[in-house]
Amino acid sequence: MDSWKHTIFLSLKSRNATQSLPFRKMLETYNTVLEDTQQILYKNEIKNREKHIIDKSYMYLAYRDLQTKTNLQAEIKKVEKILMEIYKSQSSIAEKYQNCKDQTFQLREIQELQQKEIKLCQEKLSESQFQLQELKTQKTNLKIAKDFLIKEKKHLQKRIDQIIYEKETLSMNNSKLREKLIQMIEDHMNRENEIFSLSQAIRNKEYICQNLLKNTPYTEISNTTTNDSLSLKTFYSLACVSPTKCVTSFKAHAFEGSSLIYNSSGNCMISSGNDKKLKVWDSVMFNEKDTFKGYNNTIISMSTSLSDDFLIAGSSNGCAYIWSYNSFKLKHTLIGHAKKINGVGFLWGGQSVLSASEDRTVKSWEINRGYCTNVISTPSIIYALALMPSEKMFLTGHFDGYIRMHMDKSIKTIDIFSKTESPISSLSISPCSNYAVAGLRENNILIIDLRMHSILHQISDRAYICPAAQNLISFSKDSRYVVAGSYNGDIIVLDTNHGTVEKVLKGVHKKPVISVQWSPYGNHVPLFPIQLQHNPKS
Repeated sequence: MDSWKHTIFLSLKSRNATQSLPFRKMLETYNTVLEDTQQILYKNEIKNREKHIIDKSYMYLAYRDLQTKTNLQAEIKKVEKILMEIYKSQSSIAEKYQNCKDQTFQLREIQELQQKEIKLCQEKLSESQFQLQELKTQKTNLKIAKDFLIKEKKHLQKRIDQIIYEKETLSMNNSKLREKLIQMIEDHMNRENEIFSLSQAIRNKEYICQNLLKNTPYTEISNTTTNDSLSLKTFYSLACVSPTKCVTSFKAHAFEGSSLIYNSSGNCMISSGNDKKLKVWDSVMFNEKDTFKGYNNTIISMSTSLSDDFLIAGSSNGCAYIWSYNSFKLKHTLIGHAKKINGVGFLWGGQSVLSASEDRTVKSWEINRGYCTNVISTPSIIYALALMPSEKMFLTGHFDGYIRMHMDKSIKTIDIFSKTESPISSLSISPCSNYAVAGLRENNILIIDLRMHSILHQISDRAYICPAAQNLISFSKDSRYVVAGSYNGDIIVLDTNHGTVEKVLKGVHKKPVISVQWSPYGNHVPLFPIQLQHNPKS
């Protein structure tokens, strides 16, 4: 009974006043019944004590009190059962009440969140309405701007039509002026040809008279004898005529040739071949004068200084060699390239030389000490090198089809003239420095205007087939013609001004012509396949 009371007491402590009210009333009732029971028991105890004193006549009353006590205890047990059931039902009710309370709190939180969302939606709706109003305003402004642009477009279209008309007019005028200029140039060339014919006749008579007076064999022309001969040489080189036929030939090397140049004065030719020999020839009598020595590989490229004091040559082993031209002694061996040298040349002033290699670098060397003074790196293999006659600038032709312009003291490319889809096999600059010619492996020849940085003509002819991966082509000294060798042994003469094939000399050689050079002072065009040919005018 005490444990039961203790449990009820703890349960009442954990509940509030409202929840514990029914239990308190029941407990009060229980206490009242219990007190009555105790009083009755007390009275019964007194009676029992009195029974021992009183007569046995009172036994009947004791028996009745016992029955009453038993009945009361049974009622107390029933009341306790009822209290336990009420406690259990109140516990479930309390749990349900607590769950309802929690759900109420959750519903309140959800309601607050919904109210916040409603406020946000209202704010967004107001912003959207404001933006919609702004968009309507912008639409109106755009419509106004569109109308203005349409008017401006019509005005510009009228202006463009006017400019096109003016351009067509200027083009017509330019074409007329160009035709007049071409006519004037042709007239000028014809007059120069007449002057040249007269000068040649005078020159031949002068040499015949000198040989008759001296009673000596015919010798080469000296360019330093008298002022008259100097003026005659200058007069002699005014006009050039395209060659028409082969007049002589001789064997220069045991194997096929690789390069051929004139010296600056034009009185000698220098040839190299796969027999690893570098020979000097008299350009008039065509006899061998001497041989340069001091190397063990094939010479691929050559050049002489303007004063004919030095000769530089690039070889297949990546070395370049500088000789004293007059003494034929080796002055320097320039070591620094990793692959073969496809181009060499002297810079303006004659104090430095250039070498261009397949290792994608161009190096500048000092002649006196043989030191490398500058290195220019390029993004592609170099197959050709051409130097400006009067400036410290030069061009390089590459495997990727680019023709790049460089300056001696710079380490980067300063300009790119043209981009082709075919590798550059040859490159040359005209004596006037206004034009450049480039041979392509796809059997095309480009005439480039160096002043406008544009391609003047792209010439393609059935007679021209690129003879080798690297070859030499040449300008005439008046820059009027370009001469090139073909794979089938023919010689092609091109007109620089018109971009046309002037002449094709067929059957000159039976093998590819990889090197041609125009004489500095005349209409001589030596060619270099296996045999060396000499082509003057007819």
